[in-house]
Amino acid sequence: VQARGVAGNVQPLRSVHEMARTYLEAVRALQPRGPYLIGGYSLGGLVALEMARTLLAQGERVLPLPLLDTLIESKFWRTSVWLQMLRYRLRVLYADVRGAGPREFLRISVTRFMSLVEHVMRRYDSNVRRRFAMLYNDDEQLPPTLRAVQEAGIEAVAAYTPRFLDHPIH
Repeated sequence: VQARGVAGNVQPLRSVHEMARTYLEAVRALQPRGPYLIGGYSLGGLVALEMARTLLAQGERVLPLPLLDTLIESKFWRTSVWLQMLRYRLRVLYADVRGAGPREFLRISVTRFMSLVEHVMRRYDSNVRRRFAMLYNDDEQLPPTLRAVQEAGIEAVAAYTPRFLDHPIH
């Protein structure tokens, strides 16, 4: 299913739930009953999660979800999971700098420390546009229709709060 608005003939959708509902209607027009194999890339992964949630609630069979580069904002992670990620990154940093000379130690430490600071800032930063600016700062050359789809996607992610889905994800 292609994102609405890519062809420029309709307005893009501006919420993950609206996307899931609309795209699920298109899928069910072709395949009214499961099992369903639904996956997604980036924002499409969040849409796939919501599509699967709807299908499962309706008693349909959904195969494990393949998600590619789908980001669940760290602000939605359980604190224990987030702290576990930070501990892991600190262990990796320690392993990388152990035995390094002073210059290499400084280079690695500063780079990794800045990355950790960035993670902390992203967890507590409420400005979605600022968080996504680094991902989209080179997209000024996009055609207007694709720019509109991109902006709608950012708006959809900003308004989306993921809920737990007890279903296999790959």
